[in-house]
Amino acid sequence: MKKSYLLFVFSIIFLAGCSSSNVLRSFDSRIVSGDYGRALMYAESRVEDKSDASKNDVLWNMQAGTASRIVGLYEKSSDFFSEAEEDLKEFNLEKNEAANQAAAAAVNDNILPYYPMNCEAVMLNTYKALNMLALGQWDNARIEFNRAIERQRRAKNFFAEKIQAARNDAKQESLAQRNLQRNQLKQALYSKYPSLKNFEPYGDYINPFLSYAAGIYFKYDGEDDKAEFLLKQAAGAVSESRYAVSDFENFRAGKSYKSPRVWIFFENGLAAYKEEFRIDLPIMLESSGINYVGIALPKLKYRSAPVERLKAAAGGDLYFTEPFCSMDRVIQAEFGKTYAAIFTRAVVSATMKAAMQYALYKEGGSWLSLAGAAYSFATTSADCRSWSSLPKEFQVLRMERPENGEIVFMPGTKREKKVEVPPEKDALVFVRAVSSRAELSCEMIELN
Repeated sequence: MKKSYLLFVFSIIFLAGCSSSNVLRSFDSRIVSGDYGRALMYAESRVEDKSDASKNDVLWNMQAGTASRIVGLYEKSSDFFSEAEEDLKEFNLEKNEAANQAAAAAVNDNILPYYPMNCEAVMLNTYKALNMLALGQWDNARIEFNRAIERQRRAKNFFAEKIQAARNDAKQESLAQRNLQRNQLKQALYSKYPSLKNFEPYGDYINPFLSYAAGIYFKYDGEDDKAEFLLKQAAGAVSESRYAVSDFENFRAGKSYKSPRVWIFFENGLAAYKEEFRIDLPIMLESSGINYVGIALPKLKYRSAPVERLKAAAGGDLYFTEPFCSMDRVIQAEFGKTYAAIFTRAVVSATMKAAMQYALYKEGGSWLSLAGAAYSFATTSADCRSWSSLPKEFQVLRMERPENGEIVFMPGTKREKKVEVPPEKDALVFVRAVSSRAELSCEMIELN
């Protein structure tokens, strides 16, 4: 019995040592260096690797979708995003909620299939819509925008349900409930992560980028009521944006621009990612034989923006993009609202592992308790998976179409990028800068 238990413990320790964070950082390093081809190949290889029972396929399909989109492979990008959606249906966590919670408590959240944050799922369908527009598939773009808007609409109920589920889980474990109520534990959390209290969403947990871009699309697609609602939503969420406010006011007043306009959306940098921190747990289980009790939690780590503002030269004049909305803030808001569930699962897991150490101590003495402590330490790990190739922020610029149709983007380095917009037509231009070392990527979409 002793040998078999030790073999089990050490096998778990080995498996727990395989960090998903290291794999994500390897992908990120390729993106940051501007080697998008290698980043795409790396993400594809993670999707094809079935040794982890495909539990990370949703994440890697989204990463591959981003890399494909950056290099202009819009059809391939949409295929990856569609595959991620199919995987989401297969790995619907609600269908196996009890089993998932038990597995997470026994090991950690990393054992579960990756299920994206709601704001990530919104961006999945938003990017699919933009891919469809780039391919000239306006009807398909409408479908994807509507899916993204519906995901965004359900956000408030989603967060309320998650918070209630966390409370219910804690009630099922009386010892965990007692630990959750201890002031020392909450104080330890906020001393380690003080900014957690300050995460504020945009109104109704929306992503203003989706509302603004989709509002412009529906305006040109002839769905005036939906366009007005979305442009109002964007202007209300980011009232300091003169472009969003004036577009909404002009649309509501029935005004149109006299000359062709170009809307430029600049996706700047890379979004916040997750890293682990640990807290020694003041557990309420008075006994000997407990050698390790702790919890591991994720926290957001922020990356700097490579460009303060994007400079655009057109028709002999210089223009600059203006800040519009922060993807970091969108992620923060959801992260803060779902943190109660993450925190509760970590405490329940730690409590169960402490009880296991005590039971092992009573059965086999110190050596068996030490084996239980080794298991507890090795499996105390935070889930730090995230869609790390999303942008940090969105900036906006609206200008008259230059007479020669040429716009040259200058990110502050020698890596300039020229885009040509069609004559006598309005256009959308999406520009992406992931780092100061990487080339800009540009996408132009005709609107009328």
